[in-house]
Amino acid sequence: MFQSEKFIINGILNKPTISEYLQGFVDSYNDIFTFEDPLFMPDVELDNIMANGDVGKELNLEYLFLQAQSMNLSSSLD
Repeated sequence: MFQSEKFIINGILNKPTISEYLQGFVDSYNDIFTFEDPLFMPDVELDNIMANGDVGKELNLEYLFLQAQSMNLSSSLD
């Protein structure tokens, strides 16, 4: 089981549930970054995450990165 401040993934969840959850995550990520941004993660990444089985690790890294970006953006706006 993987747990962070906002994301909890339990290995018992079935694939459609995980897929729906990850698609929501990817959609949120895509809403933040634009196509011109080199950090943009297209929907194809969802397939890579599912194929590799690295759900927890990938979400953890992406989540931590988004948190860092969010802190940088908010501090630059202050």
